[in-house]
Amino acid sequence: MSTALSRPESKFLDRLNPLLVKEIRQALKGRMFHVWFFLILAGATVIALIAATQANPKDNQFQQLGLEYFAIYIGCLSVASMALVPVSAYFGLGQEIEDGSMELLLITGMPPGQIIRGKVVSTLAQVFVHFSVFVPFVAFCYLLRGIDIISIIFCLVLAMLASILATTLAVASATLVTGRLVRFLVGAALGLILLIGAITSGTAAYSLVQFQGATELLSGFDHTKGRLVWSLMIFLYLASLLLAYVIARTRLA
Repeated sequence: MSTALSRPESKFLDRLNPLLVKEIRQALKGRMFHVWFFLILAGATVIALIAATQANPKDNQFQQLGLEYFAIYIGCLSVASMALVPVSAYFGLGQEIEDGSMELLLITGMPPGQIIRGKVVSTLAQVFVHFSVFVPFVAFCYLLRGIDIISIIFCLVLAMLASILATTLAVASATLVTGRLVRFLVGAALGLILLIGAITSGTAAYSLVQFQGATELLSGFDHTKGRLVWSLMIFLYLASLLLAYVIARTRLA
């Protein structure tokens, strides 16, 4: 029975990017990943327990409790998925380029685009793990009141899209610089920029939900001006992703 079940799985893995499979297995088996995952899970659980002890329907501030803890969770998620994981991917890819591992992959005949896609998707797999930790706790904020489910889903989708862009930019940046010192300085600057961006994104999500709400923001699709603004934002986002991917692929070629 186990052999029969393993054959479809092996065929599926064979069709995947081999670099993607290797990177995901290596990342998920690493000791730092297990330590970091446990710390995040423990911290999120402690915050949820504190929120549960403060939940008092008779208190006037109870109506804002869900919004306040949503800001904490979405801020932690933004920092982890938009800054820490992409910067880790930047230094990891930079180390492989410096050690000559990328040249060995290119010698095997693996296309540069496939290498870049493998690096990006394997990094996003770690981002998905962080989301799997925080999403249940973010959903818990809905039970605390003060925030609607549409706003929660909207902010999580935006956080995921921002994480994809940050990861792609980090991987592309790793292919542009050479030299250990320059790579470190660029990585430090990139980490600072992504950290500021993550904090700003978390703050913007909190302000959006607090003062306007995602429902009113999404209602912009009903107006011509709103549709134009949304279309421009989507175009710039996709253009940034494509440009970063093309640059990274060209640099490895």
